[in-house]
Amino acid sequence: MAVRLTDKFVENIKPAEARKEHMDALVPGLALLVQPTGKRSWAVRYRMAGKPTKVTLGPYPLISLGEAREQAREVLQKVANGEDVAAEKRTTKSIAFTDAPSRERDLWPKILERYLIRDAASLRSHDAIKAILERETKDRWANKLIRDISKRDVVAMVDSIVDRGSPIAANRALAHTRRVFAWALGRDLVAANPCDGIAKQPEKSRDRVLTRAELADIWSAAEDMAYPFGRIVQMLILTGQRLREVAEAEWTEFDLASAAWTIPPDRAKNDERHVVPLSPAVLSLLADLPRLGKPARFLFTTTTESAVSGFNRAKQAVDRRLRAMDIERAIESGIPPENVPPREHWTFHDIRRSVATGMAEIGIIADIVERVLNHKGVSRTGIRAVYQRFDHMPERRAAMLRWSAEVEQIVGIAPAPADNVHELKRSAR
Repeated sequence: MAVRLTDKFVENIKPAEARKEHMDALVPGLALLVQPTGKRSWAVRYRMAGKPTKVTLGPYPLISLGEAREQAREVLQKVANGEDVAAEKRTTKSIAFTDAPSRERDLWPKILERYLIRDAASLRSHDAIKAILERETKDRWANKLIRDISKRDVVAMVDSIVDRGSPIAANRALAHTRRVFAWALGRDLVAANPCDGIAKQPEKSRDRVLTRAELADIWSAAEDMAYPFGRIVQMLILTGQRLREVAEAEWTEFDLASAAWTIPPDRAKNDERHVVPLSPAVLSLLADLPRLGKPARFLFTTTTESAVSGFNRAKQAVDRRLRAMDIERAIESGIPPENVPPREHWTFHDIRRSVATGMAEIGIIADIVERVLNHKGVSRTGIRAVYQRFDHMPERRAAMLRWSAEVEQIVGIAPAPADNVHELKRSAR
């Protein structure tokens, strides 16, 4: 008898003396298989040419109830179209990797590509998973066989992400990497999962807010950097948007005549279209950017074919410039360079938090700050989120203009000229 499975039911179910199946009433054909050992897995049952057939999806909790339902619906849709999914899987498994030499087919990038294309493609969060795995692991282990990647390698990856001030991102990368190795373990590609036993990082929310002087120094350091990273940092300060929303921005998202930047739902963290009013200072910055590619696609690129990456190196470059500035000031004041203390650690995301704090300090109300930053705070949840659909665009534009004027004072730049096409000039201090 089918029952509507719930996360609580699946998590807490007790094993019986014999293997047992629990059919889902919401997605007919989806079965939760519970072994006497307590191990749980997912399968889809259907009939093909009158014969009962089963497709195994994978283990729980590696595949959640929600993900199992999504994959089951996909399988059943293929069956409805006349495809025998079980037969296709058997064929795929029998020819796995036969199109490449042994070493090449077992290299991490090849394994990652197969996992993402064939097994993780149906997951709702596929694009986010792909971005994280490729960003954090693909180049790191480009020349490693999957069976040669050790726990020490995984720990080094996690530590490097934590060191750049992103413990939450480190946990996401570890979780997705663990899933790839669990998938590989089920195919006898590895003897063990090197992610086992590696603890999650504490995800304490950061509260670091940069001072006005720190913002001015970071702007100055960015000004001395070559395209594209210096301009990215300055745009972060002027707009307060998320790092990847800025770094991966495309020219088609910008309406310069209307002074508006529309971040599409698939790039916005909240999966909602987000319009960012642009101040004259931002328009001036945009006018100074090179348009690379035919046609130009990305605002910030070094290849013309993809958005820029390598933010850890960019952060290190900013820090080196800040250190040099501190030493220069110390020498001018007669202080030995060796006596100059290091700066307090900061991250690119601290800029966003500092923009929010700075807006509040100059009198912009919290609800408008949240809307400008596309942050779902207390004022945009519950019944207000359902009924309060007015986007407050005039107030948001006014807020961005006020913040831009504040930045001009903080960093010591002359106001952008009326035609918005000239370079922002540093004022004499």
